Amino acid sequence: MKKLLSVLLVCLLAFSFAAFAEEAAEDASKTVADTTTIEAEGLTGEEGFYIIVAEDQEEAEAQLTVIEETGADVYFGEAAEAAKEYVATDDLTVYEFMAIEEGGYDAETMDDLKLHMTFATPFEEGQKVAVLVGIQNDMGAYDWTTLEAVGTADGGLDVIMTEEILEALMANKALLAVVG
Repeated sequence: MKKLLSVLLVCLLAFSFAAFAEEAAEDASKTVADTTTIEAEGLTGEEGFYIIVAEDQEEAEAQLTVIEETGADVYFGEAAEAAKEYVATDDLTVYEFMAIEEGGYDAETMDDLKLHMTFATPFEEGQKVAVLVGIQNDMGAYDWTTLEAVGTADGGLDVIMTEEILEALMANKALLAVVG
């Protein structure tokens, strides 16, 4: 009887560990694309407009290493100063950082767009954070623009993306950072 109980206990433990390992593997396989959504208010999707997390995140990972080495203030430059002023902080925290792609923008019919974004990081309703958009220039560096964002009831952010940025996103590589 003791052998049977021991075997059952070992089987139960093995099953528990296997279930835990499977759950951990599922969580580990989530990517920034799995945890991020970007939707334009007032558009139905039939317009063909989209902003998505780029499939290739190598450039974002390389730039994140530069941020870690130089610090957010140095890396983002003037955009960091504008972000710190908006969120009323002396030290920026980078909550999210990713490469993005955009398509289907039509300046004649769309103008500036209010975007609702959700990320792995939840934000409090009313929380002020800055969305920094970096557009790659001809030299391969990124020119950063600071946009003011506010946390929403669902843990996401609302931000107005300007026509100029939306047009630049169509023709260039771009990075998006959420800082506070």
